Amino acid sequence: MDKTIARSSACETKQNKDLPVVLALVFGALLVLISHFCSWFFFLRVVPKNVYRSYELGEGPVSEDPDDYLTGLHYFHKSAVVDAHDVNIYEAGTYEIRVFTSKETYIYEAEVSDNHGPEIDLANFGPSHNAVFDGKDDEGNPTFELGVDYNISNLFQCIYEPSGYYNAFLYCDGKLIGSGSLRSDKKELGEERYSQFKRFDTACLDAGNVFKFSEKKVYDLHLEAEDEFGNTSGVDFSIRIIDSLPPEIIPYEPGNEPYFATDRPYGAEDLAFEIKDNSGFYSSAIIDGDDTISKVSVSEIGDAGILLYAVDEEGNENRVLVNLPFDEAPIFVGVRNKCVLTGEDVNLLDHVIAVDNTDGNVTDTITVDDDGFDSSVPGSYKVKYTACDSHGLETTIVSELTVGDEKAGDYYLTEEEKGLLCGYSYFSYDALETYDYEEAVSLVEPTLVNMIERFGNSGYSAGSGFIYKIDEDYVYICTCVHVIQELDSNIEIMFCDKDSTCIYTDRPDYYVLSPENEIAMFCVKTDDIPAEALVELREIYCDEDVYDDLERGQEIVAYSGHWLNKNPEISKMKIEYLNAKFLDDAQNCLKTTHNVKAGMSGTAVFDEKGRLVGVVEGYLSYWDFVQGKYVYSAYQMRIQGLNDLYERAKAENQTLS
Repeated sequence: MDKTIARSSACETKQNKDLPVVLALVFGALLVLISHFCSWFFFLRVVPKNVYRSYELGEGPVSEDPDDYLTGLHYFHKSAVVDAHDVNIYEAGTYEIRVFTSKETYIYEAEVSDNHGPEIDLANFGPSHNAVFDGKDDEGNPTFELGVDYNISNLFQCIYEPSGYYNAFLYCDGKLIGSGSLRSDKKELGEERYSQFKRFDTACLDAGNVFKFSEKKVYDLHLEAEDEFGNTSGVDFSIRIIDSLPPEIIPYEPGNEPYFATDRPYGAEDLAFEIKDNSGFYSSAIIDGDDTISKVSVSEIGDAGILLYAVDEEGNENRVLVNLPFDEAPIFVGVRNKCVLTGEDVNLLDHVIAVDNTDGNVTDTITVDDDGFDSSVPGSYKVKYTACDSHGLETTIVSELTVGDEKAGDYYLTEEEKGLLCGYSYFSYDALETYDYEEAVSLVEPTLVNMIERFGNSGYSAGSGFIYKIDEDYVYICTCVHVIQELDSNIEIMFCDKDSTCIYTDRPDYYVLSPENEIAMFCVKTDDIPAEALVELREIYCDEDVYDDLERGQEIVAYSGHWLNKNPEISKMKIEYLNAKFLDDAQNCLKTTHNVKAGMSGTAVFDEKGRLVGVVEGYLSYWDFVQGKYVYSAYQMRIQGLNDLYERAKAENQTLS
């Protein structure tokens, strides 16, 4: 029995020695199985990864790499195709991504959502950026200019929102000062985001949303942006306002410069289209060589270069050379301080003349500020006259009119005033382009002169004449020799002004055209003619070639104005011959129908264009036995050589002077 027990123990001992081997074999088998399973699961098995995927709006692009969608080694699904073209990374929503293998099609759900506010960039410039960070102060604050117009996009570097839709608001010290919106269907990535911002900047400009900073100090700003999903972002920053820009001197546009008057002082403000400074405070002047002057006066007509200068309170300076046209402004003649009687009928424009070097007589441009003038109310009135020329230059002059018990006597033009009227051809007129009887008569009337010597018992000797030339010293008058020879002393010379002014003289020296022509010329001093009368007078239009334009049968006019201070004598006649003998031993004349009257000898004969064609000489008559009556023919002296006669008279007067 003991032996049996001993064998059993020995058998048990042998079995205990084999167990670790079995366990090792089993464990090894398990490891092999597990490793094969893992190899299959992780490297050989092809199944989808994470079928639900989320993307932030604008953050892409969506991957098309199969390894991002399938498990296992790339080798086993390298032929897989990813179809993600339906996914729009810039449009929030749910999309499908399909992955195709040789055996299966896998579908993934992609969610695009916007969970972030717009991107605000204060640090970097973009290629299309319009912000104006000119520099920084000692504390690192960006600097901006005082008084310059900015819009919201100028006060930061960039805002980007992948959806293309956002609103931006800029606050200064807690107050909204600017806003802007972007509504764009065009999407950008990377650096192209600045193109989006450029459209935002343009939209702000188009909306006219501008503001400026009016103080030189540091401003605290807050920029806030919100997209269409309600996501917001904001940033706080500070800017310093400085004044480093000089005053702006804006010249007139070339070709649109106004004319400026010679011999008139102008400051820099007058000579520039505009001068301005962002601070609102500046000083201006004109640079003349090494000197700075407040005003400049140009004496020469034509273009003049003038250097304008401006400086602000910060010492910022600017200089601009302008080239401007200068011309003479209108000049007044005959304006005087006067006394008028209470209740007197006064025309404030009577005898007030304005002349201009480019436009001649500009009297018709005169306007009057009468200071409430009323001749029935005694007192002193400041009457202001203003005249302008075609260049827009104006001249204003003030006359003091005193209403009371005294009446002003005659006054006379100064040498300067007479020189101006003559120099600007004030006393001449142009012939009409077309025939017009009424207009021609009105042109010639101020040239006419009557002469009379009175005797006792109402007797008189009289004749007529007309003004050929007026200069600073003399009025040259044409008449007939037989008219002036009939006059002796105390001759009344009546001018055809509004008041029929008279001057008195003895028989003056006279000059005769030729022994064959009875036209005579004499002169009276302009100093003897009151200003009120002198400014009403005119020179007749004389062209010695006028006969080339005349025809037989044409109507012409003889006119003796204000005859004996009564109504004028006007006679129409027709030309019968352009060149006929008055007498066998006398000059050639125009032969006309007879319609002249006694006392018209020496007056002007003119056509209906206002041109002088002859001087009244006389008439002849004879008995026509066929008609059984007297036939009359008038003769008007031709005017060839009249200018030579004037030159002789003028030279003689200058010699005597």
